[in-house]
Amino acid sequence: MEFRKAEEKELEEVFATLHEYNPDARFNARYYVAAENGDIKGCVGLIRRAWFMTEIKRLYVKEQYRGQGIGTFLASKVLKRIKSPLACCTV
Repeated sequence: MEFRKAEEKELEEVFATLHEYNPDARFNARYYVAAENGDIKGCVGLIRRAWFMTEIKRLYVKEQYRGQGIGTFLASKVLKRIKSPLACCTV
C-alpha cells in the first residue's frame, strides 16, 4: 500500500467521502491518502496550528476496507510527517 500526499485530482474524491461522513466538515488541511492500484482506501489530514503543534484531522477509511489495518497504517505514516514538537488529534 502506498502513502502519499493527495493529488489535486484526488481531492474531490477525498472531500466527497469525508462530506458523507461529516457534512459540516471544513477541508482546510493538507491531505494524505492510502492507495493501492489507484484506489483510495483512506485519508488523513494535517493542520499546522502553531510552530510547536500540528493537528491530525479527519482520519477516515472507506467502509469496504475497514478491519484491514489501514487506519493504523495512515496514523503511523502521518506521524512521521509531523515536524513540530507536539502533535494532537481531534477525536
